[in-house]
Amino acid sequence: MAALRWSIPPGSGRRRRLRLTLKHVDLRPSTSRSDALHGRLAKLVRERQALRDQQASTVVLEQNRLAIVHAQLELARTLVSEHAETVV
Repeated sequence: MAALRWSIPPGSGRRRRLRLTLKHVDLRPSTSRSDALHGRLAKLVRERQALRDQQASTVVLEQNRLAIVHAQLELARTLVSEHAETVV
């Protein structure tokens, strides 16, 4: 569960801002589909880091970037769908 901490930082003047520190919130239900997609995305990001270390061509980097974008989109859609199912 999330750990919340509210504090009012000391300040001069009448206006004060509240500060909220949110350490962790996991809103998504754990499913094999979303977990698999998250793992795929993590693999693509590790692959990108290795490609950059190897000074891969811009074409290869762009192909990897597009794969990451598509994986993020698919993961986002899956999480929304899963969350909608748990709310209903």
